[in-house]
Formats: sequence, structure tokens, C-alpha cells
Amino acid sequence: MQVSDTLPIVYPQEIKGLINSGMMIPLRIESKEAGQCENCGGLGYLFVFEKGKDSKPLRYPPGIKSKWIPLGNMNADDKLSGWYVGETKQVDCPVCAKGQMKSWLEKNCGLFGSDLNVSLADFSITGMASAKKQAHDEVAKILSMNQLATGFITFYGSFGCGKSHLLKSIVNGLRGIGLRTFYSTMADLLTDIRTRFGEPNGSREVATILEFYRSIKVLCIDEFDRVNMTGWAMETIFTLVDDRSTHKDEVLTVMASNKEPKNLPSEFGYLTSRINGGVIVSVPPPDMRPALKDDWTDK
Repeated sequence: MQVSDTLPIVYPQEIKGLINSGMMIPLRIESKEAGQCENCGGLGYLFVFEKGKDSKPLRYPPGIKSKWIPLGNMNADDKLSGWYVGETKQVDCPVCAKGQMKSWLEKNCGLFGSDLNVSLADFSITGMASAKKQAHDEVAKILSMNQLATGFITFYGSFGCGKSHLLKSIVNGLRGIGLRTFYSTMADLLTDIRTRFGEPNGSREVATILEFYRSIKVLCIDEFDRVNMTGWAMETIFTLVDDRSTHKDEVLTVMASNKEPKNLPSEFGYLTSRINGGVIVSVPPPDMRPALKDDWTDK
């Protein structure tokens, strides 16, 4: 086990409170088996280290219950790593323990109401919508990969052509087989991160939520190009996109844009090359909203 310094793992609420107060140190399991719970690796429980009263890092083991925990940078100025007095405990994983995984994944996927029922089967590719078949087949390929779904993919097309439908289909399809998935517009994602600056544990909360978005198995970001590209937004987006692009063999990132990536505004800078390094798929007209009407299909 090693220390989790930014809490990408979801802990029970009462344990998270103790972690934030400094009374407990979160530990994570370094390796996970494919197909197991993304939160605990399939064990059904998590590890934390409960520090003794006034426990501070020591340079040498004190001869009583203690554990070496690397919390700092492991250099001469590292004042956090050391031997801590206390003991390791295990707590139930809130994601999969007691059969709650399906319910937890649904509540934490970023979709609500009727969006939880969006599927690829409802995406029309007949009649005037036949030009959308390539985009449909790309999503079908992703879903067929099941637990092995990875990569960096961008769908682009005009308003209403079905990009959001495709992203929601991916989230629902892979969520259904137990993968930790999340859907968000880029604007909402940035708002979520920004609001954490004002919380009691501001910097830690921001690091935690950013790490969540960076490490989640399947992340679908809609309306990628519809944000106010301030300096802070550019830095945050770059950090997220760059990291997930670098780890595209381990996680799946799917984005949707109204503009073809090569035509994105100059403000996107290096991000454009990162996006172009992945798979790019066009989602052509017509508008999907009337696509469910009978006159859009061949009779």
C-alpha cells in the first residue's frame, strides 16, 4: 500500500471528515485487477491509518505500533514523511460494499432523470441520418471493449447533431458494466473546481476534485469549446487534458466540440495538438431532435 495524497478514492463521509481534520491518513492499494471496483480494487474495503494523539512523523521507529508513511517529497526538506504512531484500519468501500455499487455509480455519473436512460440504440442512423453511421459505429466499438475501453476521442459537429447523445450513451453503457464513469460539460466542470477555492479546505478540495477528474476511468466532457478561456480556465483545462491524453492507454476520455479541433480558437494553443493526437470523429447533420419522427426514417 502507498499513501494517497490527494484522495482520488471515495471514502465514507465520516472517514473523509477525519482525513480532512488530519486525524487519519488515507492509504491506497497500488494495483487493481481489471473488472474490479475502481474505488477499492475489488476488496470491498479501504485502508486508513489512524494516528495516535499528537502523532508527528519520527525519523526512527519508536518501538510501538507505528508505520512508515511517505507523505512528502522524500528530500532533505521533507518534514511530512516519517514513522507515525498509530494503526492501520480498514473501512467499507462506499462504492461496492453491501451491493451498493450499481446505485453508487448511477448517483455519481453526472447524469440525472431521463438522461440515465439514453442509449446508443436510440441514436438514429437511417434515412437522412445515415451519414451519422461512422460516429455511431465508433461508440459501438467503445462499448464493445467493455472493461478495456481506453483512448482519447473527440466528436465534433454543429448544434443538435447528436454529440451529447453519444457521450451519454458511452457513460450509461460502461456504467452498466461497473466502470466508474462521469459526464459533464466543460463549463460545469470548471465551475465545480472553481467553487472549491472557497471551501474550508480550499486548496486540498481543489486538488481532490481535479485528481478525481484526472483519474476517473471514463470521462466524457461535452461542449469542450464553449467556455470563457481565461488564464485560470486555460491552465486548468490544459492540466486535465494533458494528463488524460498522456494516460490514454489507461483511461478513456471522450470530448465533444462544435468546431473541428483544427479550427479551434488560438486560445486553445497546445491543447489543439493534444486533441489532434487522438481519434477525431465527425457527427454530421441533420439535427437529432426531430430525428425520432417517422419522416426521418425510410419506410
